[in-house]
Amino acid sequence: MFGNLLRGIAALALLSAFLPAAPASAAPGEGSFTPTSYVVPVRQIALISEPGHIYTTLWSCGTSLCEVDFADPASIAAVFGEITSGVSIGVYQGLAFQTCGEGETGFEIAIGGSVTLGGTLYQTTGGAVPLTTDATAAAATRVPHAGCAMEFPFATPQRVLPNLELSLQAGFTMRNAGFASTGDIGGWGGCLASATGSVCVASTSLVMAPATETLHLESYLISEDVTDETGATAGGELLLVTDTADVPFAGFSRRFYSETSVFPTVLYDTPFAECLPAADGTVSIKTSDIGGATYRSWFPSFQRANHTGTLTLPDMTTTIPYRAYRQTL
Repeated sequence: MFGNLLRGIAALALLSAFLPAAPASAAPGEGSFTPTSYVVPVRQIALISEPGHIYTTLWSCGTSLCEVDFADPASIAAVFGEITSGVSIGVYQGLAFQTCGEGETGFEIAIGGSVTLGGTLYQTTGGAVPLTTDATAAAATRVPHAGCAMEFPFATPQRVLPNLELSLQAGFTMRNAGFASTGDIGGWGGCLASATGSVCVASTSLVMAPATETLHLESYLISEDVTDETGATAGGELLLVTDTADVPFAGFSRRFYSETSVFPTVLYDTPFAECLPAADGTVSIKTSDIGGATYRSWFPSFQRANHTGTLTLPDMTTTIPYRAYRQTL
């Protein structure tokens, strides 16, 4: 017996409101920016089920749809619009995008955009030095990433029943997904670095939710200096997603760079493993860990406003004071 996933992820409300109209300006020397293009190779899309972390293929790329621009809603809609698969009844935990071809162990993200560093406007470019001030040379920078899959958990497990369509939407944002420097920098996400310019890119994150919900995004810069009331020293960003009833249910973290940022104790650039609202209006947020621990950081009582608080590391005993600065989107 089969349940239907009839164009199940095609009913996309792609949260275009998440995408700023123009790249964010950055401080001198180095800074985060919002890409205008973010092209990823996508070979297959699969549902993930437990136990056993089993992939069930929904879609395989054709000759023209093997690359998806996550900064372009139409590009994503073109791929998701092809999904018309029937799948076995059961409970599914998320989606997986296969990003490698046969024999490959990694992939490249082609990121394009501009950023102001030291008062000068730089463009990404395709050369060995990935930044240029020559607008005529602007092009995508191809940044290498290891691994062959991107996994996007559903905010809540989704059950496929006989003759019942599972209709989901994908919420995403490119906000601060890029990082540029006028010097040589690496070691965060994937970077293409040179002595006179570097471009790095965070892994993309999708929030999957029922198509009936109206989703909204909130952004908070996180500083480990509790006296920082403007986010000037912030080294991370939490992006919180709320549903139609304004209830937080999912989100993801990003590393944040500026000239005045202080490198954080906490590692960012992963989706939330937990996002649980409490009766007092606070939210328990745990950022996912890739290396086996249950989480990277836990904000047990995160407030949806400017505030100070304490986060906990995976050893459950180490705590770090922080200040959150809510940004206007």
